[in-house]
Amino acid sequence: MSKSENLGMQTFDGALYHLYKQGKITLEQVLKNAGQENNLCLRIKLGENKPEAKPIPV
Repeated sequence: MSKSENLGMQTFDGALYHLYKQGKITLEQVLKNAGQENNLCLRIKLGENKPEAKPIPV
């Protein structure tokens, strides 16, 4: 499924990630609703180097 993102498809966790990056939902909401919390946490953490990303509280 993740390979199909370029075709306009996305997973629920992918949608949560994009909403978080846009500032529409909080990290708490992302983690509360994630299907694969560890994978999504890693994806967010790897995106921290970008200016629009928010740091993950430890």
